[in-house]
Amino acid sequence: MLETKFRRKVLAFRIENNVCKPLKTNYVPRSPLDFPFRRLLKHVFDFTFSVAVLILLAPVFCFIAVLIKLDSTGPVFYCPLRVGRHGHLFKMYKFRSMRECDTTFGGTQSTQENDSRISAVGKILRRYSLDELPQFINVLRGEMSVIGPRPHRKFLSDEMEKSVEKYAERQHVKPGITGWAQVNGWRGPTSTLEQKVQRTEHDLWYIENWSFVLDLKIIYLTIFGKKTHFRVF
Repeated sequence: MLETKFRRKVLAFRIENNVCKPLKTNYVPRSPLDFPFRRLLKHVFDFTFSVAVLILLAPVFCFIAVLIKLDSTGPVFYCPLRVGRHGHLFKMYKFRSMRECDTTFGGTQSTQENDSRISAVGKILRRYSLDELPQFINVLRGEMSVIGPRPHRKFLSDEMEKSVEKYAERQHVKPGITGWAQVNGWRGPTSTLEQKVQRTEHDLWYIENWSFVLDLKIIYLTIFGKKTHFRVF
């Protein structure tokens, strides 16, 4: 309790004074996922849930693919490189939602509100996060989890590591399709220090307080929560 209050005071001070401290990467948070049985439980759930989603939503995948091809020229999938567990880079699958996509490696262009690059179909996909559905393939490949900190581009990851203390500790677990930060409204832009810190703080809280029930809660909030689709564009 005291530690939580202290962290909140430190966070408020840093935001108010725009204090950015370099990250010390030699500290790893104590997480319930450090225990082998709990990691196995999460792995089994990830595999089972992902297989079920890919089978049940196969017709939806095909329908979306057709709409993308009819709407604009280009591939069905956009596969940028993202930073995964322990800093390893991996190819993340997304339904293409833009007419002109950023480069898959080394991209620095963040999506803006009313971004002219977004296609008509892409606006619908992004509004309901349908463009993220192919990432269940990444889960089956062992690169992602259903729930976890969202994976960032190398450019953004390096930037946040320099400006947010303990940022790299989010890489203690696999990145997720959705996460605690997202269902609490901290998704989308990371242009301010508050946005960067809040997203990181929520991710670290998830790692330190993981439970199977929490994962189920996040899945529910991802689908039905009001904050999940806040700041979506």
